[in-house]
Amino acid sequence: MIDPETRVARYFIAIERHIMNRYLNSHFSAKYILLRIVAASCIVCIGVGMVYLLPPYSTGFVNGGSIGLILGFLVSEKWRRDAETEKTKLLEVATTDPLTRLGNRRLMESELFRRLAIHRRYGTPFSVLLIDVDHFKSINDNHGHDIGDRVLQALARTIPATLRDVDLLFRMGGEEFLAVLPDAPLNNAVIAANRIQESINGMVVASNDRLLSITVSQGLAEVQCHEEVESLLKRADQALYAAKRNGRNTFFMDLGQPDLDPVPGNIAALNDTEHRPSRNDSNAAQTLVSK
Repeated sequence: MIDPETRVARYFIAIERHIMNRYLNSHFSAKYILLRIVAASCIVCIGVGMVYLLPPYSTGFVNGGSIGLILGFLVSEKWRRDAETEKTKLLEVATTDPLTRLGNRRLMESELFRRLAIHRRYGTPFSVLLIDVDHFKSINDNHGHDIGDRVLQALARTIPATLRDVDLLFRMGGEEFLAVLPDAPLNNAVIAANRIQESINGMVVASNDRLLSITVSQGLAEVQCHEEVESLLKRADQALYAAKRNGRNTFFMDLGQPDLDPVPGNIAALNDTEHRPSRNDSNAAQTLVSK
């Protein structure tokens, strides 16, 4: 069941997208019609003018009309391309994070809903990785927001290099990123998370007269049958907080079962179903975390 607040949020998101699409379509449709009117006027004016410039009149009218047609087409085509370029730029601004040049939360939600629709129709799995910079508030407080921005930009360059071409990385906001891994069940997503962890370990960012070591924590979840986007993100968030509670600079994964806590991100844990910690068995959970 979807709670009322979620329904209201979805309703307003749908209204916002509808208004934006109508604005873009009406704006560029009106501009395109105007361009065609101007082009037609050019054809008529040049054609009529050439009647008096190129004798005999009949030949002059034909030549003038041909020239007007060509010029009108070239002008309208250039304006059409300019309009398409302007539309592309507006869409890019609306879906791109200006600091990291990654897709923003709006684009992330659109991609998640698209992937969820594909999963429901064809059963194609996908997973998400929620990535959070460790001690980011301390970095901002002690070294300044400009250094914090450098950290985010460095991660936006480093993380995509470890992912596949089909994987997508978004900035959710603040110090959080989300990687969407298409066609990746949980065991394949674990490999991607390990690569990210290894690529960032040892990463440093210059801050005045010293170097800052950067680490991240990650929460991993695979989409389940009949699951909503909100539930998937919530499970990834719970796995992320489990990683934070267990020392940071690691990743945990949610196994998609309500009675099980998130477990440490190692492939062996996926096959060891008998020793997965339940929410009622804190001793087993502590044993698995300490391994």
